[in-house]
Amino acid sequence: MKRFLLNTDYLKVASSLNAPINASSSNLPSRFRISNPCFRPAVRAFAGHNKWSKIRHKKGSNDKKKAALMGKASRAITVAAKDCGGDMSDLRLQSAISHAKSVQLTKDRIEEAISKATAKSSSDQQDFSSLRFDAMMNFGSSNIGCVITALSDNRNRTTQQVRHLVSKHGGEFLPTDTLAYIFEHVGWVVVSDVADEEALFEAALEAGATNIEEDDADEEIEDSTNTFVVTTEEKDLFQVVAGLREAGYNIAHFEHRYILQDQEHGGVEVSPEGEEALIDFLEKMDETDDVNNVYHNAV
Repeated sequence: MKRFLLNTDYLKVASSLNAPINASSSNLPSRFRISNPCFRPAVRAFAGHNKWSKIRHKKGSNDKKKAALMGKASRAITVAAKDCGGDMSDLRLQSAISHAKSVQLTKDRIEEAISKATAKSSSDQQDFSSLRFDAMMNFGSSNIGCVITALSDNRNRTTQQVRHLVSKHGGEFLPTDTLAYIFEHVGWVVVSDVADEEALFEAALEAGATNIEEDDADEEIEDSTNTFVVTTEEKDLFQVVAGLREAGYNIAHFEHRYILQDQEHGGVEVSPEGEEALIDFLEKMDETDDVNNVYHNAV
């Protein structure tokens, strides 16, 4: 069952004006008038439809690809641990570890990645930076927007690798943020084993979340029940995670990710002849060490 969260900006303005809770009220500023009174939809499928993600996971089940996923997860832990000095209470480090566990990185390798980051020897340390690339891909008769994220110790190398793959697969490499009109960067929190949906709704709102929905099949959580996805503004992710934990909720996974700005009409149907080309492109990106994720609007 899909849920909705109150539009808190609207409520604040209505309260300040002593206005009735009616989003179509003419005494509210126009930017706070919404078509569905008091609510905004929580349908927030992340960019890159679940169909394609499942196909990629199925095709990527061999040992080589598992090793690549684990290598990327280990690198992310090292970078996060270096930034916080290995402080296990740091939420960015916890997020990296959460993801690493979801790809079955062992406890020993997680500890090794943290130790590598906190090692005093400068020879063991590398400087990594987060990168974003935008591309418009042509698959059959479908133009698919892609945001590609990477973690790299050599910006020029990674840029050349991504540009080459985009061009090779018939796409156009675009300036960063060109596709901001398609994609939105948000906080994504997966809450599992929820006993009281209404209580979670209230706790999420209090913590500063923007949306909540029941999660039918999150890729990060296996065999989970009563799982919900809480969406936040980009800057509020860690605040919301801390608030939900304080309220006693089990946070199964949290991260920043890109979702579609327009959930109803932002997706693009991939033609039958374009499906294999899309899958091949995603596979090649997965095999690139520096690339973390490819978010797209294919459905």
